[in-house]
Amino acid sequence: QHAEYSSLLVTALTIFLCSVEFSILHVGEWPYMHQIDEAATSSFFGLASSLSKAAHALAAIAFALVAHWMGDIKPALLTGRLITLLGCLLYLSVEFFPFEKRFVLLTAYILFGIGFSTSPLLRALISRQSSLENRSTAFAFVHSAHLLSILTGAVVQLIFSGLPYPGFEILPNIKVHIYTVPIWLALLTNIVVIFVIIFKLEVHKKEVDASSFSLSSLRLSFSHLCSLSLPWFLIGVIIVEKCLVGIFPASIPVLTGPIMSTVYGMSGQETVVILAIKQSCTGVMAILLFLGFVFGDFGRIISTRVLFLVATFVIITASVLTFPYPNPDSPIALFNETTRTGCDPDEYSWCFSASATPFLLFFIPISLSLGFAIPSAMLSLDTIYSRLLGDIDQSLMQAVIDISDDIAHVTLPLAATALFTSSGYSSVIIAIGSIFIGAAALWIISWRWLRPYV
Repeated sequence: QHAEYSSLLVTALTIFLCSVEFSILHVGEWPYMHQIDEAATSSFFGLASSLSKAAHALAAIAFALVAHWMGDIKPALLTGRLITLLGCLLYLSVEFFPFEKRFVLLTAYILFGIGFSTSPLLRALISRQSSLENRSTAFAFVHSAHLLSILTGAVVQLIFSGLPYPGFEILPNIKVHIYTVPIWLALLTNIVVIFVIIFKLEVHKKEVDASSFSLSSLRLSFSHLCSLSLPWFLIGVIIVEKCLVGIFPASIPVLTGPIMSTVYGMSGQETVVILAIKQSCTGVMAILLFLGFVFGDFGRIISTRVLFLVATFVIITASVLTFPYPNPDSPIALFNETTRTGCDPDEYSWCFSASATPFLLFFIPISLSLGFAIPSAMLSLDTIYSRLLGDIDQSLMQAVIDISDDIAHVTLPLAATALFTSSGYSSVIIAIGSIFIGAAALWIISWRWLRPYV
């Protein structure tokens, strides 16, 4: 068991280092885009997020197939790191471009999406490194590593929150300020993780027949997979639930930046500080949850089946609490031409008719949902899904669930920002609450069939 945990720790370290640049970007991406390009709207920001996820989904397929054919995930992991390194350099060089800077950032987001698409390979490696009885603990390592990367980025962002844009130049048009500090950190961690992958990550390379590099071999692999006596109905339920649960983290983080600047009238620097505090709170909550699974043996005490249902009820409750009920004492912030904050009636038709949810009543339920409910739901789904698959090579099936999740993430930022632009936050949260009621209902229907896998 000591050897098993040692391998899991190295893999978790790799996941942490790979996740940093993707996770910490969310804090300052909207304020930075809004700062350097006046033409950047919340709808364009949603488009950028969607394209990043689309690139993530397509690259996940390619990396999974290449790793499966080669019998080795290291080449794919290293390729992903090099692409992410290129994205970091492009992001830091955006000031070289005299106009249309939002498209430069969009390109960087796409590169980040491609670079992070090797994550299913690491999840599959976690499955191979752990026994079935320790599977929930193993996936707690995965989620803890990811959330620790979020917390790291938020803390770094808070430390440098007193360094406003435009900061200072270290080279012509290469600047260090509140929005780029996380990317400098990501650049450093990328270099470190390349060495970890090469020298420390334990991957047992499989012998692969040269004939496997063909479409017929791929069809044969899928046919073999389909012929296995797996609980396909429950696998389908988990995939659907993963898509439904993914709606909250796909839409709310994309909207939080525009909500801070538009609804509450916060400046870019204030938005970064608030988002970093929120990210720190959610990171601490989620890490405590997963440490309970890693060191507190919660995986054997708390049923993942029950944990998922509790998580859905938390999201439904948050939807009710954060709804902007009509309140004349809590108006939307008026637009300020100088700072370009507040609700611009030329962009949003609901500026004078909608109300703002009291800030703490918005901040606390959203933080609790992102810090406890979503990680709990994802941990439950990942654990049960891995147990449903059993001891087979899970690379392709882990890619399938990752791609299914990405399909939701591709469309939802566009849909969420479009709905926010046309109708405001109220329509968004009604849709989210309704979807999670459906997710809870589906889980209850499948309840008794899930029992052997929890």
